[in-house]
Amino acid sequence: RVLEPAPVSLQPVRRQSEPATLQTTTNQQTPAKLLSSAVTSKTGADTQALKPANQDVQENRPDAVTESTLNATSTIANIIPDAASSDASSPTPLTGQTAPAGLKLQYPANAKLQFDGVNMTKGQSQSGSGALNWKVDGSSYELSLEATAPLVFSRLEKSMGQMSPLGLAPDRYSSLRTGRSEQATHFRRDLGKIQFSNNKPDEVLLVGAQDRVSAFLQLAGILGGDPERYRVVNRILMQVAGLDGAEVWEFGLEGISDINLPAANMQALKLSRKPRNEYDQRLEVWLSPQLGYLPVRIRQSSATSPDLDFTDLILRKLP
Repeated sequence: RVLEPAPVSLQPVRRQSEPATLQTTTNQQTPAKLLSSAVTSKTGADTQALKPANQDVQENRPDAVTESTLNATSTIANIIPDAASSDASSPTPLTGQTAPAGLKLQYPANAKLQFDGVNMTKGQSQSGSGALNWKVDGSSYELSLEATAPLVFSRLEKSMGQMSPLGLAPDRYSSLRTGRSEQATHFRRDLGKIQFSNNKPDEVLLVGAQDRVSAFLQLAGILGGDPERYRVVNRILMQVAGLDGAEVWEFGLEGISDINLPAANMQALKLSRKPRNEYDQRLEVWLSPQLGYLPVRIRQSSATSPDLDFTDLILRKLP
């Protein structure tokens, strides 16, 4: 049964949103040993309710969460409660709907996450590491995600922007990879466009647009603000921009499960984005409600050879 308002449309940005201050949750820091092979997951037969952020994580208990929400007059994502009643194969934004009032967002506290990782290329495995740095300061944020396999692979992605009534509003996204110069994407809300440093054609900037890094924390804010709502929602749509263009990504919610990470035994909500074509990538991310929905595992894999070509980052220690 659908308990939420009808789906709403992703609209083109027409003017700059006013910045807003969002409060965050806090967590304790606890080191833990990483063994990437120790990652296991178990999902119950029935969909479970999302557990509160102050649930035990092994012997560690994060600080009590301070309730913080932000109301907005527009939507940050297109929510579809019942896939059976819509065309699940098409992520095209719906139109002609009214934006819900009382949108709630709650973001995790500033954090530095350390990961161990595996980079697999054509079946050849290389151990590596990763780091996610998240910092929000009043009306602005900075975010970076780095993945490294020594002598083989290195990628550093950065996102910076404002905190708006609709959540994260990126201004600039950049990516620096081994053997390549830095490329950047600019979100021009004054023009209603997304522009690219490699001279790719401009894209129309939609309300709630994210980049390939900020999307993780925007999902955290959406889920953290109203976790009970997402017991009945099975996918979330949002525009995501990379270096060459922007598409509406469909994140499928696959339910909450127990996951045994080297950092801790905890629960995590798995979301996945399926590849759109044979040259695209599959994206899987596990967000922990016990850590304010910070990502505890991020896996990107090839559409055609997901077991032979992938990058897998696994949380090494609690923030």
